[in-house]
Amino acid sequence: MTHQAVVFLAFANSSTAPLEKLSEEDDALYKILQERSVKEGHFHIHRESHLDLNSLRYYLTEYKNQIYIFHYAGHADSQELFLSDGEAHAGGLAEMLAEQENLQLVFLNGCSSKGQVEYLLELGIPAVIATRCSIDDNMAMNFAKHFYHALELGAHIEKAFNHAAAFARASGKETQVFRKFQFKGPGHEDVSDKEIWSLYSRSDRENALRYTLPRGGNYFSEEDYEPNEELLKRLWNTLLNEGIVLQKRKIKPSRKRMAILNNFPAPIAENLRKLLVPLGDEEEGYDVIGLPRIKQLAKTYQVLFEFLSFTLLAQLWEAKYKDVKLQLNQELQAKIRNFLYQSIEDRKKFKFLPFIHLLLNLLEETEVKYFVEELKALSLLSDEGSPYKKACEYFDLLRDRIHAEEILPVNYIEECKRAEEALAELFSEHGYLTRYTLATIKNIDVQKFRHTPEASFKHVVIRLIDLLGGMEEEDETLDRFLDNQSVLLLKENEDEDITGFLNLSPFIIDENAFVDRSDKSKIYFLNHYESQAKSWCYEYVHEPDDPHLRVPGRAFKIIQEQFDAFVDIFLNGSGV
Repeated sequence: MTHQAVVFLAFANSSTAPLEKLSEEDDALYKILQERSVKEGHFHIHRESHLDLNSLRYYLTEYKNQIYIFHYAGHADSQELFLSDGEAHAGGLAEMLAEQENLQLVFLNGCSSKGQVEYLLELGIPAVIATRCSIDDNMAMNFAKHFYHALELGAHIEKAFNHAAAFARASGKETQVFRKFQFKGPGHEDVSDKEIWSLYSRSDRENALRYTLPRGGNYFSEEDYEPNEELLKRLWNTLLNEGIVLQKRKIKPSRKRMAILNNFPAPIAENLRKLLVPLGDEEEGYDVIGLPRIKQLAKTYQVLFEFLSFTLLAQLWEAKYKDVKLQLNQELQAKIRNFLYQSIEDRKKFKFLPFIHLLLNLLEETEVKYFVEELKALSLLSDEGSPYKKACEYFDLLRDRIHAEEILPVNYIEECKRAEEALAELFSEHGYLTRYTLATIKNIDVQKFRHTPEASFKHVVIRLIDLLGGMEEEDETLDRFLDNQSVLLLKENEDEDITGFLNLSPFIIDENAFVDRSDKSKIYFLNHYESQAKSWCYEYVHEPDDPHLRVPGRAFKIIQEQFDAFVDIFLNGSGV
């Protein structure tokens, strides 16, 4: 018998009152945990899909002091768990579980199991999840899935519970098939939406809720992970697949890095640069295992998805001016308002993918022609359990844990490895961004003479490429004018002639587009809103710790006017 830590998954159905989702919960939890268990050997999963009393007694003895988590799903009430061949009474069950000296959590995912909590806590179980009323079968399955998914991604018990609870609150209440044999109806027990599941812990076990899944077995060491190896490989293959680089012969890593950085839009490239080519003592640590690297990997994810969000909002605005009839429902209006007006703390925890999907759905419904056509495929990448969605969910949770200072030194190797793999997965799907150019339009002069029948427009254009070699401004004469003092996403042909543009302002701005003191760009992303000062606050992408730029103020009146127009059109409903 193995001596690894054991996660015991127990399920018991009934032939007379079958639960349709129970076997699905069984399969889902095993699938969520099996990679850490089977591939990495961190712990052992024991599955009992038809738990009976004899099996329960046998395995609680066989796994003496090895069970760290005990999960039960099936019919239950305040005093019993209903197994395949009878009932397990709360007091006796608590006594058997209390003999497991390393048991950290008991999760009773059946109806009205709160009555069993006192027995378990009194006998020394550190933490218990239970329900205080009847629970719907489907909701119970999904609550468990969200809990264990967060746990697998590295969350501790309390954070995983909060993650699952947030899902339950967002989903609302379903009352059709209950995990209880006899349900007398809502008039006989409390079935309100609030706190159906609760998390309990002993007062003398302060750290009980900070428990994370066991790490052990074949857990890799520092020698098993070389920072940037996977990320560089996937980024280079992305450039090859996009036709940005043609050489398939062996090329020095330094040249690969430069090619990568000089092809992605500058705000994204700058954050990749900190990982791949750190410069100076102030960035020491971004390319080696440690907390600074973990934070920078998470920051690069955030900048990438902020860029995608801003692009879609700009596309929305562009569609409006092309007389597309956009019908924003109240949910989408609320989400856009929340995105724009969120606080600095909310920005650190914002989940981008659901917001992006709402914008994509609106554009699809109105059959808008995408400026970045490749974004149409994003919804196909985000199926439940897909590598892309799992990577996003991992980073959402990682950002929460960084903000709460929950990343421990003992976990730095694993977190660096997992974060790099997740970031590589995301960039492998967003390589198309290398086909677009980010540029700042600084000044426009009208060129019209008596001997020329049509006017032309000379633009001062700063292309935000060649990241490490400088971003010199150029004069470009076109037969039409672009948007002045704006950050544009450009489509260009092979001769670098501009064939189309999307204005990303006021969500992305270039401070130096408004002043004459520099020919360089200083790119800021919208970060948060200060309600007391009534100011939009922007973060300097290259140095996020620098003081935020605030609008309105100084030379940025036009930015405030753009925000006012956007809010009036899309959130106040005057122009939609």
